[in-house]
Amino acid sequence: MTENNPVIIFRPGHSGIGEVGAVFDPDGAGPEQARIEDDIAVAICMEAFNELSRRGRPCVLLGGSRRLVVAAAESFESVRVVEVHCNIGKGDYAMVFHYPGSSKGMQVAMRVAAAMTAWKCRPLSAGADWSRVQYCLQPYFEMAGDRTGDLVEVGFLDGPVDVWTDAAVARLGVALANGLMAL
Repeated sequence: MTENNPVIIFRPGHSGIGEVGAVFDPDGAGPEQARIEDDIAVAICMEAFNELSRRGRPCVLLGGSRRLVVAAAESFESVRVVEVHCNIGKGDYAMVFHYPGSSKGMQVAMRVAAAMTAWKCRPLSAGADWSRVQYCLQPYFEMAGDRTGDLVEVGFLDGPVDVWTDAAVARLGVALANGLMAL
C-alpha cells in the first residue's frame, strides 16, 4: 500500500494477551452482566474491520502483543495501527490520541473524532497526556517509514448504559471505519 492508502491494522486493547482490561460490574452480577474492555474493543474492531473490508479498504485485525503488531506492520510499506481501548472513571466522552507534532496524526485524529461525534469524541495530541498513552503508542511511533499509530479510547465503561448496547457498539465500529476511510 502507498502513503495515501495505508493498510490499517486494528489492535483491540488487551486482546490475546491474557488480560481483560477495564471491567465495570455495577451490580456484582459477574461476567455475564459486566462490561469488559477486551470484549467491547474486539467487537468495535471487528465492526470497523468488516466495514472497511466491505468498502475495499486494506485492513488487518490482530490481537496479541504490540511486538507482534509491529512485526506485522513492518511487512507493509505504509501502515496505520489503531489500538482501541475503553476507560473507566465515569466520563461521557471518547478520545483519539496521536503522536505529538504529527500533522498527519492530527488529521486522522480529527477525522475519527468527527465521525464519532455521538460519543463526544475529541482528538488529542499524545503529548497532551503522554504518560497515559506512551506505553501503548511508543512502539508504533518508533517504526521506520510511513508506519504509525493512534489510540482510540472509545468511552467509559461506567458511563451511560446506552453507549454499550450491541447496536451502539456496532455503530461505534462503523463510525471508526468512517473516520479512517478518509486516509
